[in-house]
Amino acid sequence: MQPYPATDTERKKQLKEFERQRRLERRVRAEQEDGGSSVNWIVMFSLLNTVMLVVPMFGSSWTDAQILGTGVKAMMVQTSLFQLHMEIRCGKNPLEDRICEVVRKMEGSHSLHEAQAIACSISTQACSVMDRIYWSSFIIFITYTIAICSLLMGALLLNFYWFRSPLAKIRKAALGSFIFAPTVAVTGFVLWTLITPEMVEVPRSWCQALVGALGAGVEGLIDFHTSNSFSFGWCWVLSVFGHVFMVLQLLVYACWITPHQGETAAEMQEDHRKMQQMVAVEGGMESQPLLAPQDQQQNFGGMPYGAQAYGAQEGGPYSQVVASGPSGPYMDPQSQQFGVPQGGPSMYPGQMYNPGT
Repeated sequence: MQPYPATDTERKKQLKEFERQRRLERRVRAEQEDGGSSVNWIVMFSLLNTVMLVVPMFGSSWTDAQILGTGVKAMMVQTSLFQLHMEIRCGKNPLEDRICEVVRKMEGSHSLHEAQAIACSISTQACSVMDRIYWSSFIIFITYTIAICSLLMGALLLNFYWFRSPLAKIRKAALGSFIFAPTVAVTGFVLWTLITPEMVEVPRSWCQALVGALGAGVEGLIDFHTSNSFSFGWCWVLSVFGHVFMVLQLLVYACWITPHQGETAAEMQEDHRKMQQMVAVEGGMESQPLLAPQDQQQNFGGMPYGAQAYGAQEGGPYSQVVASGPSGPYMDPQSQQFGVPQGGPSMYPGQMYNPGT
């Protein structure tokens, strides 16, 4: 019987359906390429934010204060997360130069640990101020390190999600990393800003030692103040920009990154793989007790050796497999009847004895 030839109307419908499928494929391919470009931009954004956190961590100027006061012509104090740098200029007058010589113990570049020891040798108040500067530096170092690792982890997870394995749990983990990074970085930054004392407190903490060296008459004459209203350095400013860029990265992620087109299929495949693993584990647990009795039967003269094979074969999940072994009665799997070897025990068990012959 000849098939009914398609009419012009049916051909037009088929062509329209074909064109619709082609447009859909082109749109999906374009969305895939746009999504890949967005992912690459987010990864580049993450690397940029990482640099904007690493540079302040090892920068030389978290605080930068210009200080004027009794005994000093000019004083500049800079701190990083590892060092304290102080420049002191004397030469105002012979009387105040005596004060300047006392405070010159702190001049130069010192590690924060060394500066802490020097300050503690000057006075108890100076030791307390340097303790706060020293321990607050650990806050920035720890929180920024965690934020950097979180940014890099988010970039790796997002790249792996889009180009390798589009699973929803990977996408959510990447987003969580991008959210966690600015949260921990901003938290550490705010804590450092609140805990770290103003740099003018460093020379003010020397007043106790100056009074002891020059006498009680100079106690009300010693005063220090900053000449600049903003005493934070370029590392602090760059950190602020880094935090803003991390927030912008989250906004870009929310606007550009959409679930992968193959996420549903990947989730179904993952569920199928997990089900296969569960079935394999349960099957292994069920078959484990069945192997022990067979070994016992072999030890006590039961089923012949080699006939204990189990597996998913035709005839049932655990069908018998006949193999050569000691002579004796056995059942032929084809005829489903018992027999004995021809010629007695010395013959092969495969040679069936037929009582009718």
